[in-house]
Amino acid sequence: MIDYQKAVDDFYALKPASYGLLKLLTLSQSVDPETCAARVDITVQLLSSPDAGAKYLSLDCRGARDIRINASWLGLMLIQHYLVDIRSVRGDGLEGLNYRVAEEEEALFSFACKSFTAQICD
Repeated sequence: MIDYQKAVDDFYALKPASYGLLKLLTLSQSVDPETCAARVDITVQLLSSPDAGAKYLSLDCRGARDIRINASWLGLMLIQHYLVDIRSVRGDGLEGLNYRVAEEEEALFSFACKSFTAQICD
């Protein structure tokens, strides 16, 4: 059995508040040719500092739905500090969705997703 809260706890163990400068926000869609079912994946990369070669947190979310993006903040990536929040919504009755991912302080983005992985990269 999957421990959905453990994935959230592991994300916060990476100290995401230390990575607040938006480097990359991508959405990609793939379609299963057999079932014609579409899946949207979202990648968010947040830098620790504006220095070249700074470490960044990479967050890869699969099966995203209910996507909201406030594009008016995107040009301010190096002056605005974003704080990403992830919580388990497994028990909230959202069919096939396990997590809510959001940058709520500046309302940059929010979405629900089936799964995610997070890692610190050089």
